[in-house]
Amino acid sequence: MLTERRAALSLSTACFFWFLFPASPAAAKPFAFAVFADNQQSEHLIEYEPVFYSVVADIARRHPAFVITVGDHIRGYIQSEAALRRMWREYIRAVEPLKPAPVYNIPGNHDLYDDSSGKLWDEYMGKRYFSWEHENNLFVALDAETDVNAVTGAQFEWLKKLLSRAGDYENVFVSIHKPLFRPWIDGKLDDWDMNLYTRPKEAEALLALVAKSGVKMSFSGHYHMHDIDYRHGILQFITGGAGGALEDIPGRAFFHYLWVEVDGKKVDVTVVRPDLAKVGEAGPHAALPVVGVDVLPERGRRPFPGFVFTDYSKMPAAGGTFGDGASQCGGKFEKRGKTAVFSFSSGPGWGCGVNLERLEKDPVDVAGASRIVMRLSASRGVRFQVSVHEDGVGPQSATSFAGARGADGEAFGSADLTGTGGMKDYAVELSSLVVSPGYGNPAGNERLDAQAVAGVTVGVAGGQGPGEIIISRVRFE
Repeated sequence: MLTERRAALSLSTACFFWFLFPASPAAAKPFAFAVFADNQQSEHLIEYEPVFYSVVADIARRHPAFVITVGDHIRGYIQSEAALRRMWREYIRAVEPLKPAPVYNIPGNHDLYDDSSGKLWDEYMGKRYFSWEHENNLFVALDAETDVNAVTGAQFEWLKKLLSRAGDYENVFVSIHKPLFRPWIDGKLDDWDMNLYTRPKEAEALLALVAKSGVKMSFSGHYHMHDIDYRHGILQFITGGAGGALEDIPGRAFFHYLWVEVDGKKVDVTVVRPDLAKVGEAGPHAALPVVGVDVLPERGRRPFPGFVFTDYSKMPAAGGTFGDGASQCGGKFEKRGKTAVFSFSSGPGWGCGVNLERLEKDPVDVAGASRIVMRLSASRGVRFQVSVHEDGVGPQSATSFAGARGADGEAFGSADLTGTGGMKDYAVELSSLVVSPGYGNPAGNERLDAQAVAGVTVGVAGGQGPGEIIISRVRFE
C-alpha cells in the first residue's frame, strides 16, 4: 500500500494551506516484507521444484506487508511461446497464496532476454522498472535486462531524479536481479560474464549514483546462493535460493528467502531456510538470538552442516599470544604432535590468552550455527573463556569497523569454563555469548555477525599461576 501524505490541518483549512506548508507523513508504523529470487523451474518442467511452493507457504503464514521477487521467475530461454505462457501462468498460480500482500516482480535474465520474452513480461508482469513507498520508506526496482547488464538511458535519468529525494525517507531499498557489485567466491571477485561489471562504465555510474544517494541496502539474486557484503556504504544481500538449482559453494548455497523487519531506521533481515524434510508444510521457524547487522539467520529444523574453524592436526601453531604485560602475564604457543599447546603464567593482572589461527584465509560464514565446540585439555581447575571475533578492525575510537559481509568488528565472550585436566569437548551456545568490554567495536549492533567470523581466542583469567591448555580443534555446529 502506498503511504498517504496529508497535512495535519482541519478540513476547513487544509485546502488553503496545502501549498504553504510541506505535507508531513503520519508516524511510520513498523512493518515486515519478504524477498526471494531465482525460483525458476528446472529444465523441461512447467511446475516448480517443491521447495518453491514451500517458500511461498512459509511467507504467506508470516503475513508480510508485501513481497519482493528479484528475478528469474521462470525457466525461460526457449522458443515456444505457448510453453513460456504456461510457465508464467504457473508462476502466477504458485504465488496466489501470498494474497492479499502485493507482489513486486523485478525482471531477471531468465524472464527477459529478447523481444518475445519482453512482450510476455509486459503482458504478465507489467512495468520493468518502478518504485513505491511504504511507511515513509522508498523501494526502487531496477531492470538490468532490457539493456543487457546495465541501467541506462531513460531509466537512469528516472533513477537520478527519484534518488534526489532519498533524504526525504527513513530508508531507501534498491532491488535489482544482478548484484550492484561482484561477490567474493573462492577468495576472489567473481568474473562471471553475465553481470553488470561486464559493462564497467555503466556499472560504476550506477553504483556511484546509488551510493552517493545514501542508499544503505540492496537486494539481488542471479547467484543461486546466500551472500552478504558491505561495500561503498551499501549492505548487499544476494538471495538466490527460492528453488532454482544451487551453486556448488559449500556453506553459502542453500534454499532460503529473506524476512525484513523495518522499524524507523532499524532494519533487521532474517535468513529463513524452509524445512526440506517437510516441503510444502513449512511454517515460520524460531530465529536464533544471535547475529545481526541486521541479519538473523534461522536454522528451522534443518541442521547446520558443521564447520571446522581450526584443526591442529592439519596446521601449525601460528596463533599469537597476548597478556597483561604489567604483571608479567604471558605464555607461549607451540605445536605438540597433532595439537597446539598454550603454556602460560597468568600473573596477578587481568590474564592472558592466545589467538587461534583459522584453516581458511578469509573470514568464515557460519551463519546458522548454534554453538562452538572446542576439543581441548586445560589444567585441572583452571578458569578460561572462549571469545568469537567478527571481521572488522580499528581503534575503539573508530567511527566504522566495517568488515566482510556486513560484520561490524565486535568480540563476544563466554562465561568461565573450568579445566578438568583431560581432553574433552567444551561446547558453548552462541546465544550465551556477551559483548566483550574493552575489545573490538564498543558501539556495534550487539549481535554476533556469524556470517563473517574472523577469529577465536582462548583467554585465561589472572591470578591462577602457571598452567597449560592443549588444543586439538575448534568447530562450529
